[in-house]
Amino acid sequence: MNGTRVGYARCSTDEQDVIIQTGQLLALGVPADRIYIDRGFSGTPSRPPNG
Repeated sequence: MNGTRVGYARCSTDEQDVIIQTGQLLALGVPADRIYIDRGFSGTPSRPPNG
C-alpha cells in the first residue's frame, strides 16, 4: 500500500476557521492539493431542546 496522505478540515460555525487545521495537516506532511475543506455551516443556530 502506498503512503498517500489525505487531509480533511472542517468548520461548522462562523467562529471557526480552517486555517489552523490546514496548517496542522501541512505540518504532518499532507500535500496542499490533498486537503479537502468543508465549510459545513449548519442551518440550526442552537442545540436541539433536551428531552
